[in-house]
Amino acid sequence: MKVFQIIVLLLIASTYSFAQNRKLYFLKDNGKEVSIKDSADFIRIIEEPDSGSTNFKVLEYYPNDVKRFIGAASSFEPKLIYEGPCVRY
Repeated sequence: MKVFQIIVLLLIASTYSFAQNRKLYFLKDNGKEVSIKDSADFIRIIEEPDSGSTNFKVLEYYPNDVKRFIGAASSFEPKLIYEGPCVRY
């Protein structure tokens, strides 16, 4: 029983140590946020900067998982401020 508890504890600890903080937005083409994935025209994922970086990673996908945009932003609230190379598909 103790072995099982130790294994579960290690799995939980490793999950939290590798988790990235990210924000998920469901958006319409006009930029308005919606609450349901099915009514979104695209999905925006903003991940926290890697260590040593100040820019957030911005990924956008269509609901069918096709890439829409990949880039970086120095700020995302109240609006995105893109930094560096960005690719729009």
